[in-house]
Amino acid sequence: TTLALHYGLAHPGRVLGMVLRGIFLARPEDLAWLYGPEGAARMKPDAWDEFVAPLTPAQRSDPLPAYYQVLAQDDHPGLHAHARAWARWEAACATLLPDSTVMRGFDEVAVSLARLETHYFAGAGMAGVPAILPRMGALADVPAWLVHGRYDLVCMPEQAWALHQSWPGSVLDWVEDGGHSLMEPGVTAAVFAAVQAMQQQLGATA
Repeated sequence: TTLALHYGLAHPGRVLGMVLRGIFLARPEDLAWLYGPEGAARMKPDAWDEFVAPLTPAQRSDPLPAYYQVLAQDDHPGLHAHARAWARWEAACATLLPDSTVMRGFDEVAVSLARLETHYFAGAGMAGVPAILPRMGALADVPAWLVHGRYDLVCMPEQAWALHQSWPGSVLDWVEDGGHSLMEPGVTAAVFAAVQAMQQQLGATA
């Protein structure tokens, strides 16, 4: 959702509408929630301990830079272990209830996922990019359907609410029995309904 929003803000004339699921604004507090010891770590302490296990004690209070340093190197001996720990932490936070299928899916893409996310979150990927919310006026007239799990631990639900409040043309659908993963039935159904709603509205106005 972060990249979709940045694209829309950069090229509002090319966007007819948006369906966004699992809102992530990439603010410092959003990163601190997921990758710091005082956020999701308090909800999933056992999974957090596994996440920081590859790090030294000094690195565990701020894991992002340490993970980035390892994952940016093709020949680092800890590359795969760090990537797997990174992916499994996100998987542990992705569903309301533990889901082995989701966990296996994250394992399969661990290196690419971990490298991509650390590039944007700790590397140069987002350097100099302005914040999203103050610029939402550019998309004020663009319709949007936002879907967010009420129990999303990856992306704090407050992010979806903040975006909705800043976007007059948006509709926010809370999935009351959902977390972050698109694989959860309630989230899947809500996204499907949002796509249908966008199709109907844009088809009627095209």
